[in-house]
Amino acid sequence: MDFQLNSSLYIIGNRVFLPYNTDSKTDKISINFNKPFEMVYTHLRRGDFLSFDNLVAYLQAEYPERNKEVVELFLKTLIEKEFLISSLRPPLSNTDELGWVISKLNDFSAVKHYRNLLMDIQKDISTYQNTEIGEGIVLYKTIVSKLKSIEEIHSKSYLQVDCEIQTNSLVLVKEDLNQLEDFASFLLEISKYQKNKYLEEFKLRFLERYGEYIDVPIYELLDETLGIGAPLNYSQPQNRYITPLKNLAEKNELRDYFINKYIRAIKMNTSITLDGREISSYIENKRNERVPKNLELNFLVKEFGNKKKFYLGPNVGSNKAGKTFGRFAYFSKQFLEVMKEFDDQFIASSKEEVYELVYLPKNIRSGNVTRDFTINHKNISLHTNSYDRENEVKMTDILIGVEKDKLYLRNRLDNKKILVTSNNMLNPMMADNGIRLMQEVSLQDELSWSHFPWSEVYSMFSYVPQIEYKNIVIETELWKINKYVLELPNKKTKKEQFIRHFRAIKTKLKIPDVFYLQSADNRILVDINEPVYIDLIYRKYKQQGEIMIRGIERGENLKSICNGEKPVEVVLPFYRNLENSMEAKINTKISNNINGSNGFSPFENWLFYKIYCSNENEEEIIKFVNYFTEELSVNLPVITTYFMRYSDPLPHIRLRIKAEKPHIFEIAERFNHFIAPLQHSRLVSKYIIDTYYPENERYGGQELMPLAEQIFQIDSKVVVKLMDIVEHKEEIGVVSVLHYLNSFGITFEKQIELLEASVGNDNFTSDFKDIKNDYINLLDSYNHWETFKKDKKSRKFIELMDLRQNAIQEYAKLLRESDSLTNYLEDIILSVVHLHCNRLFGTDREFERKIYFFALHTLKGQRYKRKMMIENEKNNQK
Repeated sequence: MDFQLNSSLYIIGNRVFLPYNTDSKTDKISINFNKPFEMVYTHLRRGDFLSFDNLVAYLQAEYPERNKEVVELFLKTLIEKEFLISSLRPPLSNTDELGWVISKLNDFSAVKHYRNLLMDIQKDISTYQNTEIGEGIVLYKTIVSKLKSIEEIHSKSYLQVDCEIQTNSLVLVKEDLNQLEDFASFLLEISKYQKNKYLEEFKLRFLERYGEYIDVPIYELLDETLGIGAPLNYSQPQNRYITPLKNLAEKNELRDYFINKYIRAIKMNTSITLDGREISSYIENKRNERVPKNLELNFLVKEFGNKKKFYLGPNVGSNKAGKTFGRFAYFSKQFLEVMKEFDDQFIASSKEEVYELVYLPKNIRSGNVTRDFTINHKNISLHTNSYDRENEVKMTDILIGVEKDKLYLRNRLDNKKILVTSNNMLNPMMADNGIRLMQEVSLQDELSWSHFPWSEVYSMFSYVPQIEYKNIVIETELWKINKYVLELPNKKTKKEQFIRHFRAIKTKLKIPDVFYLQSADNRILVDINEPVYIDLIYRKYKQQGEIMIRGIERGENLKSICNGEKPVEVVLPFYRNLENSMEAKINTKISNNINGSNGFSPFENWLFYKIYCSNENEEEIIKFVNYFTEELSVNLPVITTYFMRYSDPLPHIRLRIKAEKPHIFEIAERFNHFIAPLQHSRLVSKYIIDTYYPENERYGGQELMPLAEQIFQIDSKVVVKLMDIVEHKEEIGVVSVLHYLNSFGITFEKQIELLEASVGNDNFTSDFKDIKNDYINLLDSYNHWETFKKDKKSRKFIELMDLRQNAIQEYAKLLRESDSLTNYLEDIILSVVHLHCNRLFGTDREFERKIYFFALHTLKGQRYKRKMMIENEKNNQK
């Protein structure tokens, strides 16, 4: 047999890891990265399969003194633990799996029997596929019997049979499509309210540890010792050092709306009817750029007289068109053409390079769900072979970082940003943390439309009425039955007692005889009058301690399909309008991989303090800290000191002090004396000394970082002085931002472009309306602040800001001259400006965006004034 490396493996230090085994039991395994493994790894990394005998010979040539049995045992261990996988493992995309296995078996006598048997089974399956339903039972049993005869295979289910009913009947008409489009728009509108809280928290921890513009190998990042561990609520495996987020609804007006709807429905004994116009009044009205590239919704269709009623399916749909029937694409050329169309549209509307994620799950039985079809050649194939090896990316080559407040994935080999997707419905929450993180980072720009805001609100209730939107039933009635509802004692309940209490509560709550027994999106249709279902309900109660009863869909099956004998379910794809959403592929940029030697340990030239205090006391503490550093600089040769504000999530001041090593311990001792009274008076709750990781890449590179730190030091002094004289925060914020842009040598029109990129969709027009004319007339940055400086206090502002101008100009000059910047020049400038706003105003990013909006529209309003001034100067020169 031939073998290759498992693309899931990764190396950290002197250990080689696999995130999981397909035995369903092992979370993560590791072995030593010793010389024999390094030889195998280097040899197979080239991409070639090697036979077991060739691998043995290769190692024996290096270790001639070792017995062949020892070498074979080493390789067999790698195979058993799945560090090496055989060529027999078929790809799970674009592949006939049985045909693949047969093609890989050679004519050696040891496997000839298996090859012949599988070819025989393949022939039987082909014959079975062409039999009429009901006439192939004997042949089916024969196939299963032959599969069972292979002693190495043990399974509860040997053969999966998919059926297709072909019909030309029309299910949906234009009126139906209009209704469903309206419903999709409704879901997208309410999804503006939704946020992925645990991914947001993960991003903040990433920034805390690494900063922006750093690329970290994905499994190094997820390591709890070397990195930051898994996001909250990830469970494969769970982060041992942080507590999962509780699924609590935040207090807000939209939540109150849903509560009021619930109370009204209970009082009136009616359904909960949602109204799009009512809900929109509770949602911030701004243009939504985060529109899914495509999606699909799943409905069950019923008839009431001559009218249709749509019931949203229990799995709602998917975040990519084609997922729900990707594994059935092999049925026909028509299905394949549809899948091609979906993939083409998705790839065309993506800024990043799109890679198909294909993996053999931890529970191999779930592999039947991951079988699918795609036109995409670029792939990440884990725990199995790739369907296109030339375009495969390994897990070791996938990096993760944060840029412009967003997580991203990057391919280390070509330096391009990527996103991963798949055409199957396997739940990412069941996957290994690395696989799940790749999928969720790739979806962060897509709206979380399938997790409804009312679900959190109503999760506290044991009964929820039917939820409707116009002619669409979003959720049927729900009853949660546990021991409290059943009024059962805490001790173990016997079957007879359970049945008696269940029947009593069924009558009391008016639960119908026929209903769904639900677990997640799995439902079993139950008729309580049949004894077998009573047994089933009791077993589920014993297993879970609670049963979920969901009302069935009302109405008749569509008579136009199979004469109404079959229930009808439709999957409806929706596309984003490509004309309005085409974006250029993201260009490559220098990839800044994490470097462990980048940090300064405590007392190694730097002291990095985190001083925890309340938001209300921050400015008072900052002034105390400034007094301390000024006194320090008088007596000791301090090189650099600066501060910033932060939340992790507790608010604190970050103070960094650089000095020669002989003086560091004395500075630390003086700091202890300085901070003690502040702790005693409860102004400071605690302080921490931490490792300082300079954000070299964010500010242009390691050589340029000292110049950035010099600006931070001067700006810290300027900000403390501004705190004493600032009255109108917005005005001084606009002045300071424009002063920074001028100092960096940014032209007037380029300043507008830069601020437009920062403002994005934010709209503070109503706040700016009353002060607009004053700002345009007074804040004349384009004219060296001549009008603004006529006021004595305003002149003081400019004099303070001029203190940092020389340092900024020197930094800007070197940035423009550098041919090895680790970040875009515009991003570096905006990062410096952002840190200034942080010092002056704190961590309120909303207020910071407001400042940028005011600055932008001040400049736009000054375009004509500036143009006239330039023309007058030209005339005077003549």
